[in-house]
Amino acid sequence: MRSVTEGVLAFEADTQPFRTLVQGVPYWERIRTQVHQRLLVEVGMHQVAHDRFRPTARSLSSFAASSLRSAVFRKPESAPPAEYLFFGSPRRKLGANGRWWDVYCDPILEDFATRSVYFELPYRGGHQKPAQTRGIRYLDWQVLKRYIAQRLPKAQHVFTEEENKELQKHSEHLRRHIGVSIELADLARNAVIERGVMLPFYLRLLERTSPRAVILVCSYGHDTLIEACKQLSVPTIELQHGITGPYHPGYHYPNPDFQKLNFPDHILLYGEFWKQLATFPIPDSRVHTVGFPYLDQEVRSRRSTTKQRQIIFISQGTIGKSLSRIAAELAALSPLSYDIIYKLHPGEFGRWRTEYPWLRESGVDVVENDRTIYELFAESEIQVGVYSTAVYEGLAFGLRTILVDLPGIELMEGWASNAEIPIASNAADLLTHVRTNRGAAVPFEDFFLPDALHNVRETLRRITSVAPVLPVCDSASEVL
Repeated sequence: MRSVTEGVLAFEADTQPFRTLVQGVPYWERIRTQVHQRLLVEVGMHQVAHDRFRPTARSLSSFAASSLRSAVFRKPESAPPAEYLFFGSPRRKLGANGRWWDVYCDPILEDFATRSVYFELPYRGGHQKPAQTRGIRYLDWQVLKRYIAQRLPKAQHVFTEEENKELQKHSEHLRRHIGVSIELADLARNAVIERGVMLPFYLRLLERTSPRAVILVCSYGHDTLIEACKQLSVPTIELQHGITGPYHPGYHYPNPDFQKLNFPDHILLYGEFWKQLATFPIPDSRVHTVGFPYLDQEVRSRRSTTKQRQIIFISQGTIGKSLSRIAAELAALSPLSYDIIYKLHPGEFGRWRTEYPWLRESGVDVVENDRTIYELFAESEIQVGVYSTAVYEGLAFGLRTILVDLPGIELMEGWASNAEIPIASNAADLLTHVRTNRGAAVPFEDFFLPDALHNVRETLRRITSVAPVLPVCDSASEVL
């Protein structure tokens, strides 16, 4: 991960792709994170994070039908004026109440006394229901139009001959720095077409709803939404949804000469720890620490849970094969007086039985959606992971922590060293750390600021108290 990231930064310094426009669009900032993720897979450092959704004729037909229904009954363009627009996470978590939560937005929405509208992109061709969020407006119809536009024959002729040559030159420079080939023109073409489809839609939506601010989860991939907000002077606020740091291209911009234009105006982080990890392309005064409201309520609701002699492995699609093998090997070591729980990432649900066959007969309890990770945290004594955000969340439940030396551990090295968190290289090494009681629980307040809902409420009030309120008008030209 370190070598790929350094290669990308060297490519940027050498080639200056941030300054290259194709069809008037700064293409590189829109595909930077996607390129980084592909490079990690191509060089063999990572597996694919999520099992890939491969559309079939039947699934596309079903998606088209659902898109039409959402366009009629949950039409985004008919959303009423609102104080806030939320663009949430389509990958939800099943809550103890049997409903699917957007864990980043739902606690805030339920705390709000102001008018808000929530929009959701499809996840793997659909939506997880029943949802905790009320009054969702689905963006399926817009996604379908984008999908079709990107596959029309004329999509291959978006760029001029000179632009194609420039993108080919950038691809060659990237290959020299990293050692693998990725056709940047294909990714840039999709980004430019996506902008052409979505920008007019977002401008109309913002004019109609006249929000004080737009709140979104995961800014990369929402570049066109942010561009529309900037055109209309609507503040954009991102909620932290995972790990940030020097190896995350969505947030780390260390070179002041190469900055992302369409980055949110503000970002709300879990705690001070995260503020120090990445060089965000916005002033420090716009980087706020507020906490994680959903984690707060889960910790409070599970304080009375009795701890069991149980180890929970926190899986991720990127390193799942290697981590699951270590879990199976640990279960085979004798004597081990702990039950072993292997909590799958949602991106592994559909493929673990074929890709991790050693788990099936290992005696390891493999958990998909039937039990939440917070339930498992509350009843476990030890957690084992690599670089997931969930490892930090486990600290809030008082878990002893042991990390495994797999690709991505670079994201944890500084913290693990300072907190004296042990790092195991194999199952035998892990067993030694379990027996010697290494991996003692550490304070978590630096990672997750307490009283998160209050902090979010006050921070949003400060941000929007100085933000202009858009007039409702008939066309983007009236504002522009």
